[in-house]
Amino acid sequence: MSDLDWKTLQDTDFSYLGDFAAYLKKHIGDCEEVEDKVFKDNDVFGVEDSEDFTGDVADETRYYLTRTVSRYLDDLEIPERIMKIVLDAEEEFTSKQTDLEKILEEAGPGLSPAGTVGNEKFVVNGRAGGSDVTFYQDVEIADHCDTMSQRFKELMNEAREYDSDLKERLNAVDDSVIDLPPSLASAEYDQGMYEYAEAEYERLQKAVDSGDAQASDMTDWWNSLDKSDQQQMLQENYESIGRTDGIPTDARDDANRLRLENALDLSYSDHPDLDTEIQDLQDRLSELRQEQSGYGGGIIGDHPFLHSEEYRETRDKLDGLLQERDDRDRMENLQDRITSESPSGQDYYLMDYDIGGDGKVALSVGNPDTADNTAVYVPGTAADFSGSHGGLMDRSEQMALDAQERSPGEETASVMWLGYDAPDHVGAAVTTAAEEGAEDFSNFMEGMDSTGDSNTTAIGHSYGTRLIGESASEYGIATDQIISVASPGMGVDSAGGLGIDSSDFYAVKDDNDIIGVVPDWDVAHGPDPTNDDFGGNVFESDAGDKGKIATHSAYWDSNNPSRESMADIITGDYSE
Repeated sequence: MSDLDWKTLQDTDFSYLGDFAAYLKKHIGDCEEVEDKVFKDNDVFGVEDSEDFTGDVADETRYYLTRTVSRYLDDLEIPERIMKIVLDAEEEFTSKQTDLEKILEEAGPGLSPAGTVGNEKFVVNGRAGGSDVTFYQDVEIADHCDTMSQRFKELMNEAREYDSDLKERLNAVDDSVIDLPPSLASAEYDQGMYEYAEAEYERLQKAVDSGDAQASDMTDWWNSLDKSDQQQMLQENYESIGRTDGIPTDARDDANRLRLENALDLSYSDHPDLDTEIQDLQDRLSELRQEQSGYGGGIIGDHPFLHSEEYRETRDKLDGLLQERDDRDRMENLQDRITSESPSGQDYYLMDYDIGGDGKVALSVGNPDTADNTAVYVPGTAADFSGSHGGLMDRSEQMALDAQERSPGEETASVMWLGYDAPDHVGAAVTTAAEEGAEDFSNFMEGMDSTGDSNTTAIGHSYGTRLIGESASEYGIATDQIISVASPGMGVDSAGGLGIDSSDFYAVKDDNDIIGVVPDWDVAHGPDPTNDDFGGNVFESDAGDKGKIATHSAYWDSNNPSRESMADIITGDYSE
């Protein structure tokens, strides 16, 4: 706690804090002029194709200056934060100083301030010596003294509490020396620039995690690197680069393919004969069951407490190898998909993947950074890693193909985003999965928005619409349109709750869809988005004579008019 005393509060001229803040403001303004002086007002450094300064040295010099000035300007955040804190301190201390003067004035000439820090009080002025009772020792003045003492003490405690808080706020400001790029004259310039770039990446990752930076800051950082530094970052940080929102799609794809390839190489290196290892362990478990049965050769149950330590260790090892085989199969199937030719002839871009649990993946056909249109498909209940590069990705590819057939002069990329742990079955389709995945989806969409300028449509199917609704309403998503397909409810009361204009919202639900007869969806997920009062646009689906369960997945069938409607929405050509 602060040891601020009342005399210091009374005598200090706090206007100096305002003077200091004014100095910081001027300093910030002067610094911001640096960019204009170095680039905008400089015909040599500011123009990449300047005839007066060309070649590799010129490019490297501009690159160095850009990085240095950008880093310098980024760190103006520090004096800006200090300026705001200081201005607040001037206002608060001046206010407390005024309150103190009022208390001293109201105390009157009969009382004098006294006491130690934390025990401020007033005492009644009396005459020195003698036993005569004076006017100032009257009961009324004693009560007045108690009241003013209480106000005095409370004010000073408030002032000290603010003073302590001010110290913490200033200490929290990172005022370390700005880490600038190495000098061009340095013998180790290339390596120094890479180490600087790597440090910047780590700083930005922390800033994004804490909410102090956005995906666009990560995009700016990546684009500020030269090609050699980008390549080295990919080679040495592929584990994280491929999963970082704001990194351009082609770079994420390169990093994730390298991550996938290395993971498979490691799996085969550790277990070159995995199937044989599994079979040997299964055979040994069978032998141990026979040996330990104790019932004339019969086989006992598979309970841990009924078996020897060797049996338990063998079984645990077998479980681990079975999981290894499942993980390897998942990765190989994904690798087969991304190395094959897509139906539309577009390249695949692996934007993220995780084989843990049910698995997560973000896979695009076509590059959303360069495409005219981008569809982002979020699947629903029972979606998992295995299905993501099977039937679920087939839907995403079909949407890209349909869109390009409807608008042949434009390229449409289609992303299948399974970046959340989708519910395994209808009974598990509560709000938890949507709540847990909503922020990740928002961050992913923000990242795509910062790396490209595509007309984007977010498309949710079944429970996937619930996740989109949660993400849009709680965090906001960077999209131009939203399509709801067979939704149990999106967690909002109307299209207006999704952060877009209701005219950019579209919904479809087949009359024969099982989702229409599941009871109590309104309780968990909100109203049906195809209701008239929800707002937006409703388009038609006709799955034919399929059963109710099959109809739920028939919106991408060849003869369903919903396919054409989705293609028109994705390309911006929809009309009722």
